[in-house]
Amino acid sequence: MMKRKALTLGLGLALLCGAPASALTFTENFSTDAANWTDGPGNGDAGNPTFNWIDGVGSDGDGYLETLAGAINDPGTILFRATGANGASGGGFTGDWIAGNVTRLSAFVRHDFTVPGVGSPVPVNFFFRIATGGNFPAAVGIVPIPVLPSAGWTEIAMDIDPTNPLLVIEGAPAFDFDDVFSNVGNVQVGASVPVAFENVPFTSNVDEVSIVPEPSTGLLLGLGVLTLGLGRRRACA
Repeated sequence: MMKRKALTLGLGLALLCGAPASALTFTENFSTDAANWTDGPGNGDAGNPTFNWIDGVGSDGDGYLETLAGAINDPGTILFRATGANGASGGGFTGDWIAGNVTRLSAFVRHDFTVPGVGSPVPVNFFFRIATGGNFPAAVGIVPIPVLPSAGWTEIAMDIDPTNPLLVIEGAPAFDFDDVFSNVGNVQVGASVPVAFENVPFTSNVDEVSIVPEPSTGLLLGLGVLTLGLGRRRACA
C-alpha cells in the first residue's frame, strides 16, 4: 500500500512539475475524418477520388489517410498537407514551435511501391516540410532510412534542432531556423523515389502525425521521485 501511494505521488509530481504551460504537444490520429488535411498539389485535393480518409485499421487501430501519388518529381513530391489556412487538425500544429519547446516531429507511414510488371519492392524515402503560413520560408527534414512496402506501418521522425544536419532551410542564408519554427503554419509529408521510377504511381498512407516538447527539468525531477518511490510530499522547484 505504501509503495502504491509513493508511485502515485511521484507521478503527480511528474505531471505537476512537467513541461511549461506554453509547450506544444499534439497528435493527429485521423480517428473520425481527414481533419481538413489535403493531399499534395500534384495529386489533387480533398474530394479527389485518389485522396481518402480510410475508416480502417491505421497504425493505432483507427482511421488514416491514403493517396495515390502520381509522378514523383526530383527531388521529391508532397503527399499529405496540413495547411493552417484550412484549419487542418484544428490548428494543432500551428504556432511558435521554438517557444513551445517542440523537439520532435513524427508520423507513421506505409506504401505499396513495387516495380511495374515485376512486383519487386521499391524503397521510398519520406521527408517532412514545415513552412510558415505563406508556405515560405520553410524547412525540409530528411528521413535517411528508406521504407520498403514490406515494412508495413513505419515510424518516421525528425529532430527539431538548428544543429540537425538533415534539416535544410529553404532560402538560407536569407532565412534561418528561427524564421520558420517561430511561426509554423503548414506541415507536409512527402516522398522521393529512385529516378528510374519517378513516373510510377503508388499508394501511400499516413497516420499519427505528432509533435512533442522536450521534457523540462521539473518533469525529470518528478520521474526521479517516481523511480525512487519517495513517500513524502515535495514542492516543485
